[in-house]
Amino acid sequence: MQSRPVKTGSPNAEVTVVVTPPAHSLYGRRRTGTNHVGDRSAGFIVIGWLTRIAVSLAIIGVIAFDVISIGSASLTVSDAANGTAIAARDAYNNTPANRAAALMAADRFADAHGVTLDTSRFVISRDGRITVTVTKRASTVVLEHIPPLAPWALRTGTATSGKVG
Repeated sequence: MQSRPVKTGSPNAEVTVVVTPPAHSLYGRRRTGTNHVGDRSAGFIVIGWLTRIAVSLAIIGVIAFDVISIGSASLTVSDAANGTAIAARDAYNNTPANRAAALMAADRFADAHGVTLDTSRFVISRDGRITVTVTKRASTVVLEHIPPLAPWALRTGTATSGKVG
């Protein structure tokens, strides 16, 4: 608070005017030199919201990674099943109807493409079509570690080749 004498028109009269600064500035904060609890709580609110946003983005990122990984594994297993069936058909065609050679060629192709051949579902039909089933486990961050959801990470693909000959 400041006080200063103000002279008026007559030489004997003296008036004292007291000037006080406003209690609040234009931005709603007190204009004193001390740091109030209200000022610090605003910082905590901002940090709280930033933490919530960061955690939410991390969770969304992990879920997105797992979904994309499963989609990629599904496409890979489909392509690998088709290639495995064709490799088995070609091997079966090049050897005189040798089931073992076709199975070996299919297994080699599947291994080279990162899938597992299910030998119990390897079928050569009478008309020369070869049906194979391959599986691949998607590389996920969370899904494969949760037992009820782990089967979703395992992708299976079945393909049938054209006729031999």
